[in-house]
Amino acid sequence: MCIRLANDLFLHDDLRAHRRGWTVEPIRNGTGRRYRDPRWDRLSECSCCVGAGYRGIETCPSCAGRGVVDALAAPTEPVPAEQSPLKVVAERLDLPPGAPR
Repeated sequence: MCIRLANDLFLHDDLRAHRRGWTVEPIRNGTGRRYRDPRWDRLSECSCCVGAGYRGIETCPSCAGRGVVDALAAPTEPVPAEQSPLKVVAERLDLPPGAPR
């Protein structure tokens, strides 16, 4: 009875997950679900910047500042200096323009 009710409750989400190509795993004796997007398996840490997204004060050219690389994606263009992660952090901290970073 509980499993049938759970299947009815999760039907909409299960169908949506299948349309997106996700895997659906019943958990808790069938009364819950775990959804997983298999595209996460393609991501790995950038070996150039070791996941930091930058090298020194420059944006990492290998991952374009993201810190991860997609095994199937085409190489991307480097992030412009005005959009680098360090500049964004400095702006959020309201550091003066000439302050050491």
